[in-house]
Amino acid sequence: MPDHYCDKEDPEKPTEVINLEEWTIQVAADVLGISPDAHASAADQAAQSLEEKINNAANLSTPEKETCIKNIEGAASFFKESKDQNIRKSKPVSILLDDMGQIDKQILQRLVLIDTRHRKDLGSSTTDFIVELESTLTNVVSIKLNTISIPSTWDTFSQKQGNTSLQIETIDFSGDVDPSCGVCDSSFSDMLPSSFSCCDHIADGTYTRETFLEQLNKKFGNCIDITIEDGSKYVTITNKTEKALRIIFFKPGGFSCGKSITCVNTTYKNNNLGWYMGFRTTVKINEDNESYIALDASGGAAALAVADTPLDINGSQYLVLAVDDFNKNHMNKTIVMSASLQEKVSMPNYYAAAAHDELQCVSNPNRPMYPSIQKNPNFSRTLTNSQLTTISSILETQKEKNYNVPNPAITNSFAIIPVTHPTDPLLIWGGSLLHPNGRNYFRPVSITRLHIKLYDDRGQILNLNNSDWHCSIIVSHLYKY
Repeated sequence: MPDHYCDKEDPEKPTEVINLEEWTIQVAADVLGISPDAHASAADQAAQSLEEKINNAANLSTPEKETCIKNIEGAASFFKESKDQNIRKSKPVSILLDDMGQIDKQILQRLVLIDTRHRKDLGSSTTDFIVELESTLTNVVSIKLNTISIPSTWDTFSQKQGNTSLQIETIDFSGDVDPSCGVCDSSFSDMLPSSFSCCDHIADGTYTRETFLEQLNKKFGNCIDITIEDGSKYVTITNKTEKALRIIFFKPGGFSCGKSITCVNTTYKNNNLGWYMGFRTTVKINEDNESYIALDASGGAAALAVADTPLDINGSQYLVLAVDDFNKNHMNKTIVMSASLQEKVSMPNYYAAAAHDELQCVSNPNRPMYPSIQKNPNFSRTLTNSQLTTISSILETQKEKNYNVPNPAITNSFAIIPVTHPTDPLLIWGGSLLHPNGRNYFRPVSITRLHIKLYDDRGQILNLNNSDWHCSIIVSHLYKY
């Protein structure tokens, strides 16, 4: 039998590729330079020294070196196959030979293309739909996002998001005067009332800095002037009237003009038109939880206000792709979002006892089956004044509402997609940028359909205004197990 391995002491010795029928434990051990009695894991260590083995045969010609490499790789596979079947099953090598001498690939990969143009119901949302696969994917062990292409057709500003409206009113406005909506519009030519409240909203859309300022001044230019100095990123609001004004960005109950007319509602303290304009830390909060800025009359010392944060016209900084494969044997929340939870103080132990003693049953002589419930006259004596004050304070705290954007509650989250160039008409991601995004299963599963959702960074379904998009997913199948 010819020599099948690289002999560093005789580099001119011919080297041939070992035939399938010639492989034995002894031959594999000779090629790898290990003992035939070695454990299968030794084959891994020996194969890792491939470079060293080739360097020892530096005088071999290129074809002989290639043959040498093939023999060493084949020997490692054969040695592991023969010496330890259990290791092979738990940690398969990339290339093995089966009983028929064919290449045995234990993991196969397929590419699944998701295109919204092929969804079953074309009248459904393009960012919340179910897609049926043309064939069932069986023995799936993992899926990973490969590429994704999304047109940047969503609106940074929209009434649905609640970031298009604001309200302007005179400081002395009481709500008892007639409604005067529209007086702040730049087209209003009559004299301003002595006391007024006006709310309005800009059109839905995505703006440049220039068109954004143009929209604002068109809607509110009769009362205020909204500008950005050259070279600056900060919005300045200047009072143009002879009356002190309040510019309200957020009202828990929504905007209104006068007592009877309700305008477009806003949403949250940290997601409104003023927030995007840059008025964040310098706004005032009154007892009604309204966020606003106050301006002196035109010509006054405080007739203008400058934003504390640069103008934001880009909107979502990232998108979240959620994929429901209708299987339960994987982690439901592979992406853990940060949370801004409100701390709530628990009631002291004596509160439960007090609540029990606050009311008492009193027998009803006329209807013995139905005793009456009355307040216990001795209830106040069971607690000290300090304890009553503590209970009252905690109850008031628990009544407080959170007016900030709620934490996103996205199930089946699959990938986070950074929005790096929001002004590009078509956003394309792939390669290393999406590498960490994927899902592993606890055991092989079958997939026949997928429920696809696309969210913005506030946890709301992204509105692409019916535009189509697509993505590709790499699916890994267990071929033999």
